[in-house]
Amino acid sequence: MKKLILILIPLLFFTACQKDKIIDNTTSKVGDFHSHKLDATAIIQNEEDPIDVEFKKGLLSLADVMKDVLTDENIRTYLVSEAKSNKKGFVTFNKLFEEYPNLKREINLLLKNSAIAKELNIEDYDNYVNTMTHTDVKYIPVINIPNHKNDLNQANYFISPGIEVEDNDELKIDDNIFSWYIQDGLTSEISISKKQAFDEKNPLFVIAPHMENEDNLPNVPSNVINNTETANKASASKTWRIKKFKINMRYESSGRSELRICGAEVSGSNGYVRGIYGAHNVYSTLLASVHPSKIGKYQYSNQFFCDNQYSGVVSYNLYEEDWWATAKRITYLAYPGGNWTSGWLNGKRTYWHEWYLFSGSSNPTNRAHNVNSSSTSVTKSSYKAYLNFKR
Repeated sequence: MKKLILILIPLLFFTACQKDKIIDNTTSKVGDFHSHKLDATAIIQNEEDPIDVEFKKGLLSLADVMKDVLTDENIRTYLVSEAKSNKKGFVTFNKLFEEYPNLKREINLLLKNSAIAKELNIEDYDNYVNTMTHTDVKYIPVINIPNHKNDLNQANYFISPGIEVEDNDELKIDDNIFSWYIQDGLTSEISISKKQAFDEKNPLFVIAPHMENEDNLPNVPSNVINNTETANKASASKTWRIKKFKINMRYESSGRSELRICGAEVSGSNGYVRGIYGAHNVYSTLLASVHPSKIGKYQYSNQFFCDNQYSGVVSYNLYEEDWWATAKRITYLAYPGGNWTSGWLNGKRTYWHEWYLFSGSSNPTNRAHNVNSSSTSVTKSSYKAYLNFKR
């Protein structure tokens, strides 16, 4: 009966206010997408992170009511245009409210009538936003559009709370998120993968958390690479490889952990910043998709890291990627020599703290690499992650 309520109550309400018909997906596919019946209470669960559960209650509730808001094609057009022009790929709700002054009141009315919001006890936009603090970082909800760089056709669209569904190897469901798919006025409950999203010509709107004031994060001196770190000015003479690694914890509430390494180099001679992969213009790559059973266990790799053209500072970090999330700072570059250069690299993840390379008691976001050594390890095996490099 619970699943029936989740389907029928939104039908009664939204038929009146958005003329939207909810499809009862009884088949395994909706076009190219796997159907996914929504159980609002079940999908938000995360036994390892109760604060994440509270975040998801609001994200799911806001995504539910945004189905109705986004029936206005003018709003969809504005969001896509703004996400493209601001170079961030997302729009804050505050920015949206500036453009549409009555929209917050409308969203609050929709929340009060949403079966999902009632089930999850989300009644007011501002009250929810006031609770959005995780690991001492204040967040706000934003409308992220992961595929905003595509040439988008806005006749149809997707709206998602950015919550991952369980992997299913038999159905080839891996790193998918739940989404509503609005196609020709009909709404389907589906899961969508990274590849599907980035190939899609219809916009994917994801309600996601982002830091309220990223410019103030982080604010501790250990974020700056300096000469006390190791011999970080020396040149490598051979290609580096990542040979051995493990992660000792996971941030995902379901499925595998998409472990990426992100890094760049600041040349000591000219202050030029370049990536550590793909002819110096690629800054991150997938190291492994780590199954939950592999947490805390060593794994082996022969992943290319940097080549013998490098000199100066190499800064890098490991993080757990959430492809649907906003890009957040992951490693800081600073060269304290004559041609001083600094800057940030970003990685897509739900929360700012979802990086691996340092102990839980410290809070840096970068690592200087000793390119003199023939072999080096990063962090102790008891920390959140371990990396071993050889050349």
